[in-house]
Amino acid sequence: MAARLVSLDGDPPIPIDRVLIVVGRHRRCDARLDSPHVSRRHCCLLRDGDELVVRDLGSSNGTRINGRRVEEGRLGPGDELAIAWTRFRLEGDSPAPAGGERSRQS
Repeated sequence: MAARLVSLDGDPPIPIDRVLIVVGRHRRCDARLDSPHVSRRHCCLLRDGDELVVRDLGSSNGTRINGRRVEEGRLGPGDELAIAWTRFRLEGDSPAPAGGERSRQS
């Protein structure tokens, strides 16, 4: 199973199907959450190896990893992500891109 954020509150899952995913209420966001508590552009998710880097985009109600409010943090398998009051758990295979792409070091 591909990596995805599974809702703990009954919302649709968010598939981790690209390198960068913008989450928010705005119609142009990659993953839309229809809640007045979610900012128009709330946070973004960036694949980095076996983890997701989560970055808050100046939201009003915050982004939390395992209950701790973060400006930026890493989400690993089984961790909980709260976008405002909407909660998700990272499940499935590694969110690393297909083909085993990794960041290259010089």
